[in-house]
Amino acid sequence: MIEVLNGIRETIIYDENMSIRFYYNNSFEDYPIHWQPAIEIIMPIENIYTVKIEENTIILNPGDILFISPGVLHQLFAPETGERYILLIEPPLFSNIKGLEALASMFYPYALYTDDSRKNKERMNQLMDNIYTEYSGNSDLKYASLYASILELLVIAGRNKTNLPIDIVNIKNTRSHKYVSKFLDICNYIDEHCTENIGIKELAALSGFSESHFIRLFKQFTNYSYYDYLNRSRITHAKKLLTTMPNSSIVDISLQSGFGSLATFNRLFKSINKCTPTQYRNLQREQ
Repeated sequence: MIEVLNGIRETIIYDENMSIRFYYNNSFEDYPIHWQPAIEIIMPIENIYTVKIEENTIILNPGDILFISPGVLHQLFAPETGERYILLIEPPLFSNIKGLEALASMFYPYALYTDDSRKNKERMNQLMDNIYTEYSGNSDLKYASLYASILELLVIAGRNKTNLPIDIVNIKNTRSHKYVSKFLDICNYIDEHCTENIGIKELAALSGFSESHFIRLFKQFTNYSYYDYLNRSRITHAKKLLTTMPNSSIVDISLQSGFGSLATFNRLFKSINKCTPTQYRNLQREQ
């Protein structure tokens, strides 16, 4: 399941000791179109899954392994019965290793490993099994073993990605790989400073683009205008405050989340969450 989805951006809740997340999923559940700031690795165990990445449709058979780069829009269609692994890795985890500094764009936009097109897939399958076993257990040196297995998986994948499944040069989508890291940083900056008075001029300067060019590229990358994305980040912040500050008034929550108008806050909150801030707080208290 996608635990936190803000619009089309997935926020990943990593393991508290290591910036990875591993899912074993056997439910009949499709994932809507989204992107995340992590490398996503999908491996079906049983039955066939379909993944749509931008304009490309990929059929995954059991044992196939699919790497999806950060910032790439995709969605997953599940069969009525089946099992799959999903591994999410935050790229900075390995950024201090020479050769992996550009891990975020190494597999852009995706890399597919099948019986026909990739070597060492059997070993990659074993490593995914090992990662699942270690992640779900509590053995000695658990995180050292996870680090070693993930690193070996990345090395094998990186050494055998010479024939990418699509011609990057001819990608029509304007989310070019050279912009991925830059706009991920911009989105993270907005999320971290959403309660402040962030303007287009400031973000355009951070990106290195002119204001008009930034506005166009940001919309193409996130499918949201800068203003819509900022407001969604503020609403996400407000939801946290509604839960952690039960004695604060809705007016205070609105102001602390960066909204100058209570009416605007209430309207946007209900539009996004299908309930009012007060209803949301009451629902959280009941859980």
